[in-house]
Amino acid sequence: DLFPTFCDLAGAPVPEEVEGRSLVPILDGRAVKVRDALYTAYRDCQRAVRDERWKLIRYPLVDKTQLFDLQADPHELNNLAGRAEFAVKVTEMMQLLAKEQARYGDTAPLKVTNPQPAEWTPPAAKTDSGPARPRKQAARRGAS
Repeated sequence: DLFPTFCDLAGAPVPEEVEGRSLVPILDGRAVKVRDALYTAYRDCQRAVRDERWKLIRYPLVDKTQLFDLQADPHELNNLAGRAEFAVKVTEMMQLLAKEQARYGDTAPLKVTNPQPAEWTPPAAKTDSGPARPRKQAARRGAS
């Protein structure tokens, strides 16, 4: 949204292919928002959508979904997607995600046939397997 905002402030036209929106209406006090939902994508491994209260993140390659209530949990610490009482909200947000994905012409799948395991363990730290080397000590100047 910064590029369209700068264009707007400079009186320059925004290229048609730019997806962002000018924030000038917010800066001028004429609006409180420029969109109802925010859609984001990262490569083929992540898609997300958020509205004023909820954020849904979908990881199709590992068949994982996260849902956060941004009012109650602004730091996104409590994933609500697996809880039965939020199943309807997950469905609603998945529908919004698919709608926004189509609006931007994003054809990446939200589900894959053979997802990989979602668990991950960091690799063990590499150690130097060679003999221990003595540390060089700096020569002291003026020491007697």
